[in-house]
Amino acid sequence: MDLEKAMQFMLDMQAKHEAWLHAHNQAVVRLDEQIARVEKIAESNATRIGQLMDVSSSLAHHGEETDRRFDETNQKIRGLADAQSRTDEKPNALVDMVDKLVKRNSSALSNRPLCEAVSIW
Repeated sequence: MDLEKAMQFMLDMQAKHEAWLHAHNQAVVRLDEQIARVEKIAESNATRIGQLMDVSSSLAHHGEETDRRFDETNQKIRGLADAQSRTDEKPNALVDMVDKLVKRNSSALSNRPLCEAVSIW
């Protein structure tokens, strides 16, 4: 009887071991599938990270170019403002000169008729 019990114990243990081994193999298959999915995601992420780095580099370059262009534009605006201030002075000087001429000649023209005064100009 002890031999039968020992044999039955060994058969039970072998059945339990086979069930455990089967469950373990199924878990390994699922893990292999999950690892394959994670590897695929990692490859995709690596590709996307490379693309993001390229875009980031391009944006940095464009930002530097934009800054350079803003600097050039600001210099041109300062030049235009300077030219405008000099241009504004010229009409004022012209008005002053005409005003002086009119005042100087007004006394000379006051004794003449209007048609003679106009012909002087």
